[in-house]
Amino acid sequence: MNFHALLIALLFAASANASGQADLPQNPILRHLIVEGVPLGDNRTEPLPAPTLADGLDRDAQHRIVTRVAGHHGWDRFTRDSVVAPFTLQIHSLKDAQGGRIGHSVDLWFVAHGSLEALPEEQLVREFLQPETQKNTSGGKGKELGVAELARNGIIVQETAGLREKFIHGALPLLERVRVAGTCHVAYARTEQSLLMAWELDEQFAADDKLQGGWQAIESDDLGRKKLGPVQTYRGYGGYGKITRLTDPERALFVECHVVFHEPREWFTGSNLLRAKMPLLIQESVRKFRRRLKKSEEARSKR
Repeated sequence: MNFHALLIALLFAASANASGQADLPQNPILRHLIVEGVPLGDNRTEPLPAPTLADGLDRDAQHRIVTRVAGHHGWDRFTRDSVVAPFTLQIHSLKDAQGGRIGHSVDLWFVAHGSLEALPEEQLVREFLQPETQKNTSGGKGKELGVAELARNGIIVQETAGLREKFIHGALPLLERVRVAGTCHVAYARTEQSLLMAWELDEQFAADDKLQGGWQAIESDDLGRKKLGPVQTYRGYGGYGKITRLTDPERALFVECHVVFHEPREWFTGSNLLRAKMPLLIQESVRKFRRRLKKSEEARSKR
């Protein structure tokens, strides 16, 4: 998804901060991201905003918040049942004390139509953690870690009522210039009104060469063949997605996704390539999410 041109957070900051508290106790990763934030180097962290839409709001309260998010699009256009309905995207470049860019925060909001029950957790992993990329030799992949791999790092997954946890190792190429890999700690919280998935790059795997966070430059040899440079440490990535059932329109779901990630200067030698590319990539991701939700709904109705 495009995680960064509208600065609308101030319009509903008070509502977001109030609504988010209801979600915090159920999801420890979400609490950590909001309270502590994502590390960006030099002891700098960047906290994520609280969820925009809380569970338990009545129709009027939902309408006020979603209308603010919709902005100039307006309620009717923003909530219409269409693959090409508009979305709201906010991208910030995060700076260090000297004004140099060290990362990005990305906030995305849109409405999709379908059933909350038609969204399995596996689909959320694919949508939020394993975005589709162009075919390439460096590969983009992900897998859930098994009991043995977790035990090797001293981790035991404990599930409680309303919360499920997983550890997913993945690798993702960025613009054919950089390959980022690492293991994310993922936690799901499902209620009657919403489904929330939060994740962060987990530092418990720092000593595990196969699972630790790292990045590599994607280079070319003298024959133009792709190869990977040496592994550099990487730890700054976290985010969450929340899907909330709307009272109106019928079968409408409010989707919000908030992400912060560190961008070392070495990735693109100071040029802002990611910000330039993200809006179109996110637009396509939103449309694919809506299409997949429709297909999941159709498949569910045939059972």
